[in-house]
Amino acid sequence: MRHAAMISKEGELFMIGSNDCGQLGVGESSYQKVSDTPLLIHSLFFKGLIVNNVACGFSHTIASTKNGKVFSWGYGKFGALGLG
Repeated sequence: MRHAAMISKEGELFMIGSNDCGQLGVGESSYQKVSDTPLLIHSLFFKGLIVNNVACGFSHTIASTKNGKVFSWGYGKFGALGLG
């Protein structure tokens, strides 16, 4: 497993797996597996927001919230993060 994402019924985002490119959104990169246990992503971006969709690429993640905001993180050299 590279990395995976899960959304709780309350709209909280959890991530698990590899974080070599920052794809878990935990604030730092690491070439080792972060945890076998899902990590709750506490982010200033998600504070007070309900995550309703999430997609994982090979080394990036994109999530959207109930109010229409979209966030991306991880490896984006070839435009995968949608930042241009």
